[in-house]
Amino acid sequence: MPPLAHAGHWAVGLIYLAPVAILVVTLLVIGRRDRAAEAEELRQEQIDAGQG
Repeated sequence: MPPLAHAGHWAVGLIYLAPVAILVVTLLVIGRRDRAAEAEELRQEQIDAGQG
């Protein structure tokens, strides 16, 4: 029965890892969204400056 016991150890490890993984993914998504918003704002400012 060692494979089942080994799977149990992995399951416990994943339970502890899940909140950390969720936090990391959330921070990555927020960072990507902020960079996209800044890029769009810069593009809009360049368009506005060109029209002025």
